[in-house]
Amino acid sequence: MTYQIGLCDDEIYQIKVNGLFLKEIAAKNDMDLEKKYLRDKELDILFMDIDLGNESGIKIASQLSRQYPKMVISFVTGHREFMEEAFDIDAMGYLVKPYEINRMERVLRRSILQVMALKQSVKEPEITVIDENLKKKIICKNIIYIQRQQYKSVVVTPQREYCVYEPIKALQRLHRSGARCRYGP
Repeated sequence: MTYQIGLCDDEIYQIKVNGLFLKEIAAKNDMDLEKKYLRDKELDILFMDIDLGNESGIKIASQLSRQYPKMVISFVTGHREFMEEAFDIDAMGYLVKPYEINRMERVLRRSILQVMALKQSVKEPEITVIDENLKKKIICKNIIYIQRQQYKSVVVTPQREYCVYEPIKALQRLHRSGARCRYGP
């Protein structure tokens, strides 16, 4: 299984040192780029520095953990004094620089186990429809929209369209997943 792992530090040297310990790294030095990266592609694990120049890594991690509850965050820092604050936002680990590679390995292993548990515990919402006389499951987040056309509903996904004879009202629960329902010609 592949994991998306990010490093966030204001020192390029420290990113390179930490990067030697990890196989897959999304390393960004600019916080705006890091935030854009997180909007485009969710990370599974983030190793974050606390002192990021004008920004607090703990404050940013707190925002990220609310926005991405499945992301596992650990801190890599030279500051022992922020440990209590870090664990207040449920940090997986707290590595104080300089540290031994086996310490990062232990934190990384625990983080991967946590990511695996989170992925298994959260089943994506789906609907079951009958299409071409076969039951098919459609993951709700893949639905672009549902449109009513005469006597059938058309469920549109990026891959294909499913024609089902269920009324839109029966499919209305999809609104919670972000799908749009509309009546068409």
